[in-house]
Amino acid sequence: MRIRYRNITRDSNNVIISGSASIVENTYVRNATGERLRNHTRQTVVERLGKVIWIDDSNSQRGIFNSPSRGLVFYDIEKDEFKPVEPTDERLSGSKYQNETEWTHTNFGNAFLFFNEMEQTPYMNVVRKTFTDRCLFEKVLAHITHDCLKNGSSIKCGEFLKSSVLSYVLKDISMSTLDCDTAYFTALADDNLKKTFFNNLIEEMRKTHPDFGRACYTDSTPLPGEAENNPFNALSSHGTDGAVIQSRLVLLLDIETNIPVWFEIIPSNVLDKSTILSITKDVKETLKIDIDVYDLDAGYARKELFQLFNRNCNTRKDENGIIRQRTLLVRMPDLKGYGHDDLYIQCKSHFYNGRYSFDYEHHTFFGERVEIDLFGYPEYAFVFIDKTQAEALLRGWREEHLQEWNDLSDLSQDWYQVKDGFFILIGNKDQTPRETLIEYRRRVSIENYFRDGKTYLKILPISKWSKETVTGKIFHDIMETTFYRAYRKQVKDTNMTMSSLIVHLNGWEACKFSGGLLEIKTPTVQVRAICESLGYVPPAHIDLEAFHRQIFEGIMISLEPVTKRTKRKSGKTNQALSPEEKLEENKQVQIARMTAKAAYKKDTAEKKAQNALSKSANEAESRRKKLLAKAREKLIKALADAKRESTKKKARAVYKTEVANVIIEFEQTMAGAKEIYEKAMTEAETVFENSVSEVVRSFECA
Repeated sequence: MRIRYRNITRDSNNVIISGSASIVENTYVRNATGERLRNHTRQTVVERLGKVIWIDDSNSQRGIFNSPSRGLVFYDIEKDEFKPVEPTDERLSGSKYQNETEWTHTNFGNAFLFFNEMEQTPYMNVVRKTFTDRCLFEKVLAHITHDCLKNGSSIKCGEFLKSSVLSYVLKDISMSTLDCDTAYFTALADDNLKKTFFNNLIEEMRKTHPDFGRACYTDSTPLPGEAENNPFNALSSHGTDGAVIQSRLVLLLDIETNIPVWFEIIPSNVLDKSTILSITKDVKETLKIDIDVYDLDAGYARKELFQLFNRNCNTRKDENGIIRQRTLLVRMPDLKGYGHDDLYIQCKSHFYNGRYSFDYEHHTFFGERVEIDLFGYPEYAFVFIDKTQAEALLRGWREEHLQEWNDLSDLSQDWYQVKDGFFILIGNKDQTPRETLIEYRRRVSIENYFRDGKTYLKILPISKWSKETVTGKIFHDIMETTFYRAYRKQVKDTNMTMSSLIVHLNGWEACKFSGGLLEIKTPTVQVRAICESLGYVPPAHIDLEAFHRQIFEGIMISLEPVTKRTKRKSGKTNQALSPEEKLEENKQVQIARMTAKAAYKKDTAEKKAQNALSKSANEAESRRKKLLAKAREKLIKALADAKRESTKKKARAVYKTEVANVIIEFEQTMAGAKEIYEKAMTEAETVFENSVSEVVRSFECA
């Protein structure tokens, strides 16, 4: 293999301004009989490297490229390895990719609200603890923020980050690299990351929900069928009109919180006994979690499931010796061998008996429990009729097909009166029909999760599909959907749709900062209303270092000073302030703002003093080691040259004296450095207190 370059153009400074490259391989062309044609080869493109940024003058077969699939990357064909390139790399000198230019005006509102609200959930801590690699952590934040806030637009992740205030904070990644997601999804395919993420999620969630993950719904959804090269695809006839190629995403959702606990990607066979056992065992060994509830569609009803879950197998003991229910609820298919018609006939005489009727969600139901043997295993069959739905649908059909209705036999008319609301659930739990229906209807939570996910889960281009990118993308989609649903829940008090909220916040911008402060533009009336509904006071500026600490360390920014406004909010009163109170409030806000600036200067001075102390300590330690090593060498040489014992004794005494002097010098240096440090810290504290006093005094005089 070799790198083939095309149309390389350089400027007067020898910087490459145009040109492309690709990895090619020479292959011999054979004739019809399979023999090689003499002196005739053909070049086959293995991978496109894209735009050429830099070529090594000593070896043209390695360089830096802006790959359409990998982003900004260094490639060496001799080692056949790709390496990421930082924006500060000297080899990018002169190109537009060196220290990519920041936008002067960036969107502030969406990132500000998104991270402040998500910091109140467990998920930011989970991501921080999972992705310890700084670069990958920043990529995860960039892609999740982009997917949650792009509002359906086709803007690429790199362009989105460039136009966001996050570009001032996420400095360790190249924006051009974010437009190419293959390498990102490949990195997320690491199974250890998936395991670590869900273990951290369980740990964080159990701080507020001790039983998180102890009872889960499980269900699956087909992955889009147009991804023909999906390596997980298998032939399936489940839930389709015919046999198709599909793969499925199996998701475990905590019953109480509707938050994912685990996921698997499987070929699109039905969830039979072996699949259930495999997933159950995997989750048990990986996360120490037992799956207790299986709510499944009719397509999953199989003999093997009833062998595993029946009336004789409906309990288990957990690790603490507590007996827990182990239940299965599956909708009975209208197929041969399931007794669908037999149960209709058996329960028909009770359809209009009031004892079997109950109300749920504004509908009236018939419900009866029958003990049956299904494929030789004891089960409960719960026979239901949604009378409200059946009557409404029959009424509409009968008005348009009156003659057809009159031609039906009495038995057929009886069936038509219930058929649009008739269904049967199979379960192994001893409970009433109403309790069973409520439990089964709760599975709508997992359906809602899939629905939200499919709104945002977009299939990669088919050319990118591999086992790694499929796994990594689904993992990213699970995180993204979880973040999106949590953010939507956090901002529900605004009484706005997500789309409207994002549009309004897009107009709240920030100007390029100076001196570590980000100047925030005055928000619109709509943005002020959003902030007020969520309890925020729109800031006039943001300390970027504090914003950086919030994202990377979880240390929240103190945005709102304690004034009468906060007291009014905490008291939840809507009383108007008098003019005197408004002036007092404004004064307190100004004092708090100027105090914050003084505190920032104090922190800067203290950090400077701390750095000076560390530098002095390092220099003193280095000098101590050098002097001790020199004295040691001198002693060894003296002992080697000495012929008398008295001379050796004298050399050892000299060595001890030199060592003592070195220690004394080191202690004196450290004492002096600490004295300077303490003096600087005292001065910083004094300056801060004087500044605060001056601020208060100036307002009192005014």
